Amino acid sequence: MGEVVRLPGGTVTLQDAADAFLDHHDLARSTRRVYRTSLASLVAGLGPATAVGELSGPMLAGWWRRR
Repeated sequence: MGEVVRLPGGTVTLQDAADAFLDHHDLARSTRRVYRTSLASLVAGLGPATAVGELSGPMLAGWWRRR
């Protein structure tokens, strides 16, 4: 089962959230590699400085469709 992890206070960027997820979860090497690649593409596509609070369902769905 997943676990909620508290991120640092203030504005959390997409890059910060991706890094925190990958650093915290106990994942198999192959899973970590696939997640790292997928999250790197997301960060590159939406911008590393994008605040997590600015993300929306339609924004993410659009990115996945274009990808």
